[in-house]
Amino acid sequence: TLFSLQFAARARNIELGPAKRRVHIKNTAQDLQKLSEQLVGLKSAKSRAEAKASDLSRKLHVSEQAMAAIKMEGTKKEDAFRKRYEQQLASLTREAGELRAKLQTTREALKQEKADKESAQRKCKSE
Repeated sequence: TLFSLQFAARARNIELGPAKRRVHIKNTAQDLQKLSEQLVGLKSAKSRAEAKASDLSRKLHVSEQAMAAIKMEGTKKEDAFRKRYEQQLASLTREAGELRAKLQTTREALKQEKADKESAQRKCKSE
């Protein structure tokens, strides 16, 4: 539009000069001191955090070793229990076999006695 063109022509003729930087020098020394103090505080906090992380890492390592020892102890107990169980099972199996053999022997003896008794009764009847 016409008004926009007139404004652009006026703005073209304006001279502002070089830009100036405004720096507050009086606070810069104080700011530098504060930042230096913060840096010292952050460095000490970092060293404390690193020491704590190192301590926690050491405690984790110790805990892992303790867990491994407990697990190993549990495995040893399980092995001992399993060995006792297998020994008892073998003992009971042997005992059952012996009892079966004894039962068989007793049955055979009873059959023999029965046969002898029947034989004796037949002899008695025949006489």
